[in-house]
Amino acid sequence: GGAEGVFGAAVMEARDTRRAGDAALKRIALSSSTAHGPTPPSHISFPLPSLEALCIKALVAASGHVGLPSCAVLTPHLAHTLLTALVKEKQLHPKTMPAFHKCPVQKVELDNYIYATNELLHALRLFPTITHLSLVSCTIITDKALVSLLPYLHNLTFLNLNGCTQLNDAVCRSISCCQSLEVLRMSRLHLSDQALCLLLLPPSSPPHTHLSHLTELDLSHTGVTSRGLELLSTGAPNLQVLSVEGTAVTSLDSLRLLPSLHQLNLAHCRPGGMASLGGCRGLVSLVLTGVPVELGELEGISDLGLQSLKLPDRSTFTDAMMKPVSKLPLTTLSLADYCHITDTGVSCLAHMNSLTELSLAQTKLTDEGLPYIQGLSGLRVLSLDNTLVSDAGMEYIRELVRLHSLSLSNTKVTSRFIEEGVLDGLNQLNRLNLSRTAVTDTGVLRLRLPSLVMLCVDWTCVTHQHCTLEAIRSTGGCPVLEILRNSNIEQPLPKLRLD
Repeated sequence: GGAEGVFGAAVMEARDTRRAGDAALKRIALSSSTAHGPTPPSHISFPLPSLEALCIKALVAASGHVGLPSCAVLTPHLAHTLLTALVKEKQLHPKTMPAFHKCPVQKVELDNYIYATNELLHALRLFPTITHLSLVSCTIITDKALVSLLPYLHNLTFLNLNGCTQLNDAVCRSISCCQSLEVLRMSRLHLSDQALCLLLLPPSSPPHTHLSHLTELDLSHTGVTSRGLELLSTGAPNLQVLSVEGTAVTSLDSLRLLPSLHQLNLAHCRPGGMASLGGCRGLVSLVLTGVPVELGELEGISDLGLQSLKLPDRSTFTDAMMKPVSKLPLTTLSLADYCHITDTGVSCLAHMNSLTELSLAQTKLTDEGLPYIQGLSGLRVLSLDNTLVSDAGMEYIRELVRLHSLSLSNTKVTSRFIEEGVLDGLNQLNRLNLSRTAVTDTGVLRLRLPSLVMLCVDWTCVTHQHCTLEAIRSTGGCPVLEILRNSNIEQPLPKLRLD
């Protein structure tokens, strides 16, 4: 009865809309059958919105006219869905929130919402049930709003303040009240080391009430330094994920005191050395993008159990640095745009059997480097875009039978490697990018890839007449193909690069 009172007219309107949609589809089908005979099987679907979605839409529309009825009976999921829809339509205001009184609201996301004001946050005090609060790029809220709100949110486990540029150190005193907090993101806030003192060592709290549940902390692009990081082992001893990208952190010594740390982002920092990371035995993911690193420092972390590594500064990373990298049990590796990597560096990949994703795009890879990846049988994703590989080298791709995605954009391949059946054994391949190559209609129609869902032939010399979804499906080689990207086709054959 309560639920019916909330939705009432919205449910009736949604049902009428759905009936009208069903009737329209039947009329379309009947018209097509009458005019052209039996309707052939179609791969195009006409999804209708769910009854829930139609009800939400009707309630949002009503909120702008007569206002929302009481939403106290809504489940947490429905409350979040309705709040998100109100935000999307710019209909969520402080006066809207009383309609949710006594509703178990748990998740509130106001990311990039231009009407996220101090007054709106003040209204959220009605909901101590909130566990997830995201305020990404809410640039007009101030410390005052969160100081008045956070003491009421005792169940908060997730708080995202990234890009709230008016917040500063003072907000951290209030955040320290949220003893259940597990994820805290504060990128691009005006924070100093004093912020971590207020957050992790509040003077009014005994040591055992610090943020012991905190597992993820983002301090990217703030004023935090190495001195502030020294407080983490005491105030957040169970930290697992830490980002200090773009900060003035220079020493990593204190990180050895975080035994649970397994993800670390040091992008664009200038740490004094990598030796301290040798003590972070649980580290599985490390980001060194834009960090100047010497060969010896890479050798110092080569015995870590890293599964993911974002490599250092592209301008200084050379073939010689690939040897220590190859000793890591990585599952993903991107060498995209590392212009100093040649076939010599690629040769170090030969024994990296744990790799499932590999990008060699925009490197100096040639056909001579492809034999070194032939044995990487676990690869699921491979990108060779903007390299000098050709049909001759594609022979070494034949054995990578677990590939799901293969990208060969702007390479020297033609239809020949397809016609020779190089791809025929890749039965799990569902994405293939052949854009800006010399592939022709003959090659595309020769594809025999039973799992292929997406094919890109942009900027090739295939024709509109032969390179269509229907034509490719009719060959029987790609029965489940759903997406064909073929813009700017019927181009002249590209001139093969000789550099």
